[in-house]
Amino acid sequence: MRFLLRSRLQRRCILVFVTLALGLGSLPAATWTNRDGQRIEASVLGYDIETHEVHFAYGTDGETFRYPLRDLDWQSRLRAVFSPASLASLNEAGWRPEPAYFLRLALAWVLALLVFSLVVSFGGFWTAARLVSGEPGFFYHLSGFLKYVFANSVIALVSYTLVILAALNHFSGVASDAASAQDALATLSSSTSLPGRGWLLLFQLVVWAILIFVIGSHYQLGFFRSLLILFLNGFFGLLIAAALLLGLGTLAVRLFRRPDLLDHVVNGWLLEPLGLL
Repeated sequence: MRFLLRSRLQRRCILVFVTLALGLGSLPAATWTNRDGQRIEASVLGYDIETHEVHFAYGTDGETFRYPLRDLDWQSRLRAVFSPASLASLNEAGWRPEPAYFLRLALAWVLALLVFSLVVSFGGFWTAARLVSGEPGFFYHLSGFLKYVFANSVIALVSYTLVILAALNHFSGVASDAASAQDALATLSSSTSLPGRGWLLLFQLVVWAILIFVIGSHYQLGFFRSLLILFLNGFFGLLIAAALLLGLGTLAVRLFRRPDLLDHVVNGWLLEPLGLL
């Protein structure tokens, strides 16, 4: 089933997203720049999906002309094709982007986040365990990391299950005493039976005790050295995350200084997969 862009609100959402994501507000709304650096003072009347040309109009005398989208620079190209007038023309022409593109985009984003999380979490754990335990084996630390992740997952699953069961049990008790479902919701919202800070602190101590036991049993370490691995894991993970973000930021700055690379990215990763170029 094809993805439909029917409402004006959806078209404006796309325009706002592209503008915020790529920083396209540096030029005035009626100023366009071609790939040679020449300025064009005009307003967009629409976009022809068949010829890939933007329909412009001069602001002074209203004279109209068509300009190839590919001959604009990457900023003007995006601003022109995602302008409200162009989106209206595309909607009238029956343009529908393939949903597979958005699926690939979502999968790529999830995969990137997963890789980032694994690098940060395993890098922090490996660094901490390597320094404290002195063991050099990579797979030995990988095994310890998997045990650590499994213990965290089991703790999270049990915690969520207990919270849901407690909430359902409390709601059923409130609903049995209330005259209506609305009264039950009002009573539940004003209830103060949530766990206090003392219970939360006790729960956190139990979690740390379990994780320290898992780490200590794997590396055959005492309590304090296992505790040191647990805390250094988070510290080194933050350092690795900061280094990765700094590297990505530096790469993005260098990318924005290369108009030829940005031109390729905009065409090959956005406009052509969407069928706009």
